[in-house]
Amino acid sequence: MRKITVVVLMLFTALSYAQDIKLNGTVSAQNNQIKNVANPTEAQDAVTKAYVDGLIANLQSQIDGPNTSPESLQTLAFEPGNYVRFSNISEYENLQSMTIEFWTYLNSSPCTDESIIGTEYFASGWHFYPGLWAWINPIQNSNAHHSCEDWLTSGNWFHIALQYEHTLNENQWKLFINGVLVEQITGEVPVIGDGGDIVINRHTWDSGESSRLSGLIDEVRFSNIARYSDNFTPSTQQLQNDENTLLLLNFEDTSSTQVIDSSSYQNHGEVIGQINYVNR
Repeated sequence: MRKITVVVLMLFTALSYAQDIKLNGTVSAQNNQIKNVANPTEAQDAVTKAYVDGLIANLQSQIDGPNTSPESLQTLAFEPGNYVRFSNISEYENLQSMTIEFWTYLNSSPCTDESIIGTEYFASGWHFYPGLWAWINPIQNSNAHHSCEDWLTSGNWFHIALQYEHTLNENQWKLFINGVLVEQITGEVPVIGDGGDIVINRHTWDSGESSRLSGLIDEVRFSNIARYSDNFTPSTQQLQNDENTLLLLNFEDTSSTQVIDSSSYQNHGEVIGQINYVNR
């Protein structure tokens, strides 16, 4: 009890004279509390339980917080006569809803009669022609193939999201450019998917085929849901795989002779001709 009495007397004296207490040696409270310890400023300062609990909570929030996706660094470059094909798999067929989204940069005219990405045969399935045609069979943009839309301009990056949501009673078909809804249409798509392959810079018709575009494409994700209901801010980070992803192309694995699909289906693409990977 003598040590505690000494401490109490010293504290009382300090309060009485409004002076700091300076102690040398060891002070023991013998399992009693010493309260109102200030936050530490020096390496050997004591701390309160509340101070330590706050540090632990902050660290735990960082551990439990969402992962930050790495910035997209590589992009796929394509030129006329060269394209990529992803063979059809059953997961691409008999869909009720879908979203195809990607970034693109065109060197050629946006009004070139060619699909950046879509199912291979022009008259079925789905595809996106940069200035002419956004199509999820049988719904298409209002001026399809009649005049060139001002959706994109050459020499700039654009984000595209084309989708269909079967649970809506109206405006099921939506087209977003750079996260802004530019057109929506009411209509029914009984079944999405035509059994054809998915291709980049390629389409066929009854009497021919072509691969006419020059440009870049990045962060492609094909999903079996409609991902967007209103205007949004497109991510510049790598898109991540989830249970609704059917095809995911980050273009970061540049060592393979195939174009790597990072979705759970690993349906890697075949390169016809030559493609290159460049820094974005």
